[in-house]
Amino acid sequence: QKHNLILIEDCAEVFSGLEYSGHPMTDVALFSFGPIKFSTAFHGGVMRITDPALATQITQIHKCWPVQSRLSYLLRALKFLVLTTLQKPGCLRVLIWILRVLKIDYQQLFVWLIRSVRGANSTRNLLKKIRQQPSTPLMLVM
Repeated sequence: QKHNLILIEDCAEVFSGLEYSGHPMTDVALFSFGPIKFSTAFHGGVMRITDPALATQITQIHKCWPVQSRLSYLLRALKFLVLTTLQKPGCLRVLIWILRVLKIDYQQLFVWLIRSVRGANSTRNLLKKIRQQPSTPLMLVM
Protein backbone atom coordinates (compact mmCIF):
# COMPACT_ATOMS: atom_id res chain seq x y z
CA GLN A 1 0.00 0.00 0.00
CA LYS A 2 2.85 2.34 0.81
CA HIS A 3 4.24 1.93 -2.73
CA ASN A 4 0.84 1.72 -4.43
CA LEU A 5 1.40 -1.90 -5.54
CA ILE A 6 -1.26 -4.53 -6.10
CA LEU A 7 -0.62 -7.68 -4.07
CA ILE A 8 -1.63 -10.83 -5.99
CA GLU A 9 -1.92 -14.23 -4.31
CA ASP A 10 -1.56 -17.44 -6.32
CA CYS A 11 -4.12 -19.82 -4.81
CA ALA A 12 -3.84 -22.42 -7.59
CA GLU A 13 -3.69 -25.45 -5.31
CA VAL A 14 -5.79 -24.37 -2.34
CA PHE A 15 -9.33 -24.18 -3.71
CA SER A 16 -11.70 -26.15 -1.50
CA GLY A 17 -15.01 -24.40 -1.96
CA LEU A 18 -15.84 -21.19 -0.15
CA GLU A 19 -13.75 -21.98 2.92
CA TYR A 20 -10.73 -19.98 1.72
CA SER A 21 -10.97 -16.94 -0.54
CA GLY A 22 -7.40 -15.73 -0.27
CA HIS A 23 -5.36 -13.92 2.36
CA PRO A 24 -7.17 -10.85 3.72
CA MET A 25 -4.14 -8.64 2.91
CA THR A 26 -4.10 -9.47 -0.82
CA ASP A 27 -5.77 -7.30 -3.42
CA VAL A 28 -6.32 -10.18 -5.84
CA ALA A 29 -6.49 -13.93 -5.23
CA LEU A 30 -6.29 -16.25 -8.25
CA PHE A 31 -7.72 -19.78 -8.24
CA SER A 32 -7.13 -21.99 -11.28
CA PHE A 33 -8.93 -25.15 -12.37
CA GLY A 34 -6.57 -26.66 -14.96
CA PRO A 35 -6.36 -30.38 -15.65
CA ILE A 36 -3.62 -31.08 -13.09
CA LYS A 37 -5.43 -29.41 -10.20
CA PHE A 38 -7.18 -31.37 -7.45
CA SER A 39 -10.35 -29.32 -8.04
CA THR A 40 -10.38 -29.38 -11.83
CA ALA A 41 -12.75 -28.13 -14.51
CA PHE A 42 -10.03 -28.89 -17.15
CA HIS A 43 -9.67 -25.15 -17.75
CA GLY A 44 -10.41 -21.74 -16.30
CA GLY A 45 -10.03 -19.89 -13.08
CA VAL A 46 -11.63 -17.53 -10.61
CA MET A 47 -10.41 -14.18 -9.31
CA ARG A 48 -11.29 -12.58 -5.97
CA ILE A 49 -10.69 -8.82 -6.14
CA THR A 50 -11.06 -6.62 -3.06
CA ASP A 51 -10.95 -3.20 -4.74
CA PRO A 52 -14.30 -2.45 -6.48
CA ALA A 53 -12.69 -0.02 -8.96
CA LEU A 54 -10.09 -2.61 -9.98
CA ALA A 55 -12.81 -5.26 -10.26
CA THR A 56 -14.82 -2.99 -12.58
CA GLN A 57 -11.76 -2.29 -14.72
CA ILE A 58 -10.89 -5.99 -15.04
CA THR A 59 -14.53 -6.89 -15.80
CA GLN A 60 -14.64 -4.34 -18.62
CA ILE A 61 -11.46 -5.78 -20.16
CA HIS A 62 -12.76 -9.34 -19.77
CA LYS A 63 -16.02 -8.49 -21.54
CA CYS A 64 -14.04 -7.58 -24.69
CA TRP A 65 -12.52 -11.04 -24.98
CA PRO A 66 -14.08 -13.69 -27.24
CA VAL A 67 -16.07 -16.52 -25.65
CA GLN A 68 -14.38 -19.91 -25.65
CA SER A 69 -16.18 -22.25 -28.03
CA ARG A 70 -18.08 -25.19 -26.60
CA LEU A 71 -16.21 -27.47 -29.00
CA SER A 72 -12.84 -26.21 -27.73
CA TYR A 73 -13.84 -26.98 -24.15
CA LEU A 74 -15.30 -30.39 -25.08
CA LEU A 75 -12.12 -31.39 -26.92
CA ARG A 76 -9.98 -30.29 -23.97
CA ALA A 77 -12.10 -32.26 -21.49
CA LEU A 78 -12.07 -35.35 -23.72
CA LYS A 79 -8.30 -35.14 -24.18
CA PHE A 80 -7.70 -35.19 -20.45
CA LEU A 81 -10.28 -37.89 -19.81
CA VAL A 82 -8.50 -40.10 -22.37
CA LEU A 83 -5.08 -39.27 -20.88
CA THR A 84 -6.37 -40.07 -17.39
CA THR A 85 -7.75 -43.41 -18.59
CA LEU A 86 -4.48 -44.24 -20.32
CA GLN A 87 -2.61 -43.71 -17.06
CA LYS A 88 -4.04 -46.96 -15.73
CA PRO A 89 -1.04 -49.35 -15.60
CA GLY A 90 -2.49 -52.01 -17.93
CA CYS A 91 -3.68 -49.49 -20.53
CA LEU A 92 -0.42 -47.58 -20.44
CA ARG A 93 1.71 -50.71 -20.93
CA VAL A 94 -0.34 -51.76 -23.95
CA LEU A 95 -0.26 -48.26 -25.44
CA ILE A 96 3.52 -47.93 -24.98
CA TRP A 97 4.02 -51.35 -26.59
CA ILE A 98 1.88 -50.34 -29.60
CA LEU A 99 3.71 -47.02 -29.98
CA ARG A 100 7.10 -48.78 -29.82
CA VAL A 101 6.00 -51.24 -32.51
CA LEU A 102 4.96 -48.24 -34.63
CA LYS A 103 8.35 -46.60 -33.83
CA ILE A 104 6.65 -43.60 -32.21
CA ASP A 105 8.41 -41.94 -29.27
CA TYR A 106 5.70 -42.24 -26.62
CA GLN A 107 7.32 -39.68 -24.30
CA GLN A 108 7.36 -37.00 -27.00
CA LEU A 109 3.79 -37.90 -27.94
CA PHE A 110 2.55 -37.53 -24.35
CA VAL A 111 4.32 -34.19 -23.89
CA TRP A 112 2.82 -32.98 -27.17
CA LEU A 113 -0.67 -34.11 -26.08
CA ILE A 114 -0.44 -32.46 -22.67
CA ARG A 115 0.87 -29.11 -23.91
CA SER A 116 -1.90 -26.64 -24.48
CA VAL A 117 0.17 -24.17 -26.47
CA ARG A 118 2.58 -25.14 -29.23
CA GLY A 119 4.60 -23.52 -31.97
CA ALA A 120 7.07 -20.74 -32.61
CA ASN A 121 4.61 -18.07 -31.43
CA SER A 122 3.83 -19.92 -28.20
CA THR A 123 3.69 -16.75 -26.05
CA ARG A 124 1.26 -15.06 -28.44
CA ASN A 125 -0.72 -18.31 -28.73
CA LEU A 126 -0.85 -18.65 -24.95
CA LEU A 127 -2.20 -15.14 -24.49
CA LYS A 128 -4.78 -15.71 -27.21
CA LYS A 129 -5.82 -18.97 -25.57
CA ILE A 130 -6.18 -17.61 -22.04
CA ARG A 131 -7.77 -14.31 -23.00
CA GLN A 132 -11.21 -15.80 -23.45
CA GLN A 133 -14.45 -15.68 -21.60
CA PRO A 134 -15.45 -19.14 -20.39
CA SER A 135 -17.88 -21.21 -22.43
CA THR A 136 -21.23 -22.14 -20.87
CA PRO A 137 -20.20 -25.78 -20.25
CA LEU A 138 -17.05 -24.62 -18.45
CA MET A 139 -19.11 -22.28 -16.27
CA LEU A 140 -21.45 -25.16 -15.42
CA VAL A 141 -18.54 -27.41 -14.40
CA MET A 142 -16.92 -24.69 -12.29
